[in-house]
Parts: sequence; structure tokens; C-alpha cells
Amino acid sequence: MREGEVRSLDPARPLPPLGLEEFLGPPAIGVETFPFLPGDRLLLHTDGVIEARNDYDEFFPLHRAMETLDCATPSEYLDGLRHALVRHTEGRLTDDAAMVLIERDTGGADRPFR
Repeated sequence: MREGEVRSLDPARPLPPLGLEEFLGPPAIGVETFPFLPGDRLLLHTDGVIEARNDYDEFFPLHRAMETLDCATPSEYLDGLRHALVRHTEGRLTDDAAMVLIERDTGGADRPFR
């Protein structure tokens, strides 16, 4: 997320799901880079987040939820996403749902590490 705009960082050549690489042969793994500017946020999540469904069998709209949250700190932002996910599923998650948010510090080099 950059300046409130969410975009997906999709690999040019995605790897097969865990456990299936033995049937498809060794994957060609390459290094990809993406800009990560001060103030940017990177959300890492398990498939249980985007595959979470509500009573109408609709997937959790993670992209939309990310854009609608206006939270100052990474902790508040993750808490808001968690609340949106639980609300969407009415508290009935059927798979693991883990999220990690990384934010690039906007401060100078003289700021202490926390």
C-alpha cells in the first residue's frame, strides 16, 4: 500500500502450491524486486484470509477492506483488518488466517530503533 492505494505484488512466475512441486518438477526460482518507499506498507497473509467466506459464499474482499481502513499505526491497521475479516465471516473462520504488516519508516537515520 502506497499513499492509501492498494496494489497486489504478483510474481512474474508463481511457484506451485506447497507439496505439489514434486509432481511438476523443480521450480525455476528467480529474484524479483519491488520498490518499498518510506511510508509504504506491505501485507503478508495466508490463503485463509482471502479464501474466508461469508454466509453467501462470498470471499473476503481484502483489497477493498485495506483501502477503506484509515488507521495511523500498523497495529491499528492490522486490528481493523482482523475485525473486518471476523465481521465478514461472522466469527466462523474455517482455515488459518494469519497477517503480518510491514511498514517502511519515514523517519531519518537518527531515530532510535524500536
